[in-house]
Amino acid sequence: MHMKPLDRVLHKRLDCVAGLFLGGLICFFSLWLPPALFGGVVQHFGTGHTWPADGEWVAVSSLNDGTDLVAGKGYLDFVGDATDPCFYRAFKDVGGKKYIYFRVRVKYSGAVVYGGAPFDSANIMVLVKYNTPGDNYPDYAFTWDAKSNDISKHGLEMQVRGSTGIKWSNIQMDDADTNPNTKTSPPDFNYTAPAPGAGTDGFIRTVDGVGTTNFGTTTFVDFSISCDLLKTNNTANAARYTILCGQSWQLQVASIDNATDHNAIGGDVGHGANPSSDIAGTWSDAVSTLVELSRFEGSHENGKALLTWKTASEIDNAGFHLWRAEGEGPYVRITTAMIPALGSSVQGAEYAFEDSAVYPNRIYSYKLEDIDMNGQSAFHGPVAVYMGTIDLISPSDASRGLAGIPPRFAWDTGIFASFKIEFSRDADFGVTIFTLPGHGREEWIQEGAYFPTKPEWNGLRSAAGGYRTVYWRIRARILPGAEIVSESRRLLLR
Repeated sequence: MHMKPLDRVLHKRLDCVAGLFLGGLICFFSLWLPPALFGGVVQHFGTGHTWPADGEWVAVSSLNDGTDLVAGKGYLDFVGDATDPCFYRAFKDVGGKKYIYFRVRVKYSGAVVYGGAPFDSANIMVLVKYNTPGDNYPDYAFTWDAKSNDISKHGLEMQVRGSTGIKWSNIQMDDADTNPNTKTSPPDFNYTAPAPGAGTDGFIRTVDGVGTTNFGTTTFVDFSISCDLLKTNNTANAARYTILCGQSWQLQVASIDNATDHNAIGGDVGHGANPSSDIAGTWSDAVSTLVELSRFEGSHENGKALLTWKTASEIDNAGFHLWRAEGEGPYVRITTAMIPALGSSVQGAEYAFEDSAVYPNRIYSYKLEDIDMNGQSAFHGPVAVYMGTIDLISPSDASRGLAGIPPRFAWDTGIFASFKIEFSRDADFGVTIFTLPGHGREEWIQEGAYFPTKPEWNGLRSAAGGYRTVYWRIRARILPGAEIVSESRRLLLR
């Protein structure tokens, strides 16, 4: 997922920040220009906090549907698509404390003023639920209740499910401490230690003036939540408070228009839902809050199923187990011992596992389980492996594409029905730079051949930059939620 660089949306100033990231030093430079031209950052609650850098935010892609998510609400609509996502999450260690972060894109183009409209009456929620069958209601909410900007009554709040109903407009969230009049004692967030305004439990900021391709100028609302606070209060308030950073969550965003957070959700709900709609089907895919997984793939290698995955970061991760199902059958754990963790909270790692207990021409699907130091676990996947091949027909390896004249891509469809063509600058597809058809959109080819349009071909050439060689492969859908890929071939560009 692509996100606009932060140096286009923050105060343009000369900064050099040296930090440890993937074992090296990073230095960011930007040219100072007046904030009015490019927007800026407003720290609403809590000061002196270190926020994620641009590359540390991970899009929660399943909350994007490519449109103004609920058009016409007239109040801080949520917007986003594949190019400029609506919702992100991140992890970061700050001063020895672990934080989970959420970023929400709202359709607001002005400069955000502390205590000024429309954010002086904003209620923006990140809703959390566990993947419990038959229960489509939120369990918890991290809520920015900015009405009056009085932190003795409003601010960043931890909330639990209150009244319920079958519509979003019937859902009401209550403070975790059940007291709507106090926000400064646990389990709500602390804004006053070690100094007034410099809390350690949670932070809220806005980043305005963020340009997009399809939605004009937007604003980010950023949440920061201390994982230690969640763990502490899980012990002290187990009856009402059972959430941990190391669990697998489903997520949603919501807002309330010009009212306190103790009203039913009546403003906007992300992912195409609106306050009069049913709740079912509007949540994000289950996401792990333990491990940031940048890749999980399966392939057929020498009669074995090869599973590979790469993490961007790992928080309190003990290790992994792999689970396998044949066809659409039940999943069975296939690792007899845990695969030990190799990464850290600021640096990921690469892993591989060979499954030899497989048979030719069968379909297997795999899930990856990550487990933290407390025994909490979360699942990733599935990915599928077909113990056969997707045979590529054309173009042949090392074919040379003519300038402005795209080649015809063809392959043997075999047992598959839906396909994409993927391109990368490297043979192992560490990064996919372009897809066909409909780069960045959820479109699939329904036959065994595709002839790119000239705009698509020019888009690929542009994505390749100065590279004369790119690699392509076919991705096929094989089971619900699972896909496999072919071998890769070289394509020479002029």
